[in-house]
Amino acid sequence: MADRPKLLDEEFLRRIEMLDLLSRKMHRGADKGERRSRKKGESVEFADYRHYVQGDEPRFIDWNIFGRLDRLFLKLFLEEEELNLRIMIDTSSSMDSGSPVSKMDLSRKIAAALAYVALSRNNRLVISPFDESPSGELGPCRGRKMVMRAFEFLQDLSPGGTTCLETACRRAAHHAKRKGVLVLISDFLDPSGWDRGLHYLVSGNLDVHAVQVLSETEINPPVRGDLRLFDCELRSFADVTVSENLLKTYRRTLEAFMGGLKAYCIGRGMNYIFARTGAPFEKTVLELMRTGGLLG
Repeated sequence: MADRPKLLDEEFLRRIEMLDLLSRKMHRGADKGERRSRKKGESVEFADYRHYVQGDEPRFIDWNIFGRLDRLFLKLFLEEEELNLRIMIDTSSSMDSGSPVSKMDLSRKIAAALAYVALSRNNRLVISPFDESPSGELGPCRGRKMVMRAFEFLQDLSPGGTTCLETACRRAAHHAKRKGVLVLISDFLDPSGWDRGLHYLVSGNLDVHAVQVLSETEINPPVRGDLRLFDCELRSFADVTVSENLLKTYRRTLEAFMGGLKAYCIGRGMNYIFARTGAPFEKTVLELMRTGGLLG
């Protein structure tokens, strides 16, 4: 396996070295990470003053102010907190489509970039692959020493089986004991629909980012004429005649599908990010995710 190409090159890793995961909600973890919190604590970064009351720690009294005003004030500091990140990555058969870059390839790289940022900032990470039978997950883990383990775990993922968002999302919601960020990477082409799955993630505990990954051939099918199409998840064939009118109908259906998913997410406080396999990878991560409020 040593001859496999790297998920992310060293130059790109240097570019994202100083990025951090962002959350639209403030989270309190069990351990200190590198995240500035609105909660006042005991770190080295000064935040504010308040009046001293009996029982406060005397070592935080500002004696300079006491000398000038003859009143006791306590120095407050911004406390650093860890952020809990769970990456759910779709490994169903449909994710194997796309050329020269498959949806699975792009999903691995997006997950690797997020994992690198999270572990570099000493946040807690879990990676959960899923199809109809969710397999073992990585984590929880934290610290730079786990970066290569996370990359190896992602490279070892193989697409297969059918999508089952409902089972995967229900399981993730059940394990979301702590507040945190959840990134769901999928094409959302679930024969049973995606809404029942996302319903489980509508929770005060989770800041959810839905990343929809589609291939260029799904967006603009380069096909015409009489064809026999194979559904890789349902394992069934369909004979169709692909005309210009059929392609127009297909594009309208795809736009409605994507628009419905985006509207559902936004309407329920989730973030929606669209990623296409033909777009430059760096643009997907640095621009789309910054715009979506996931990286900063």
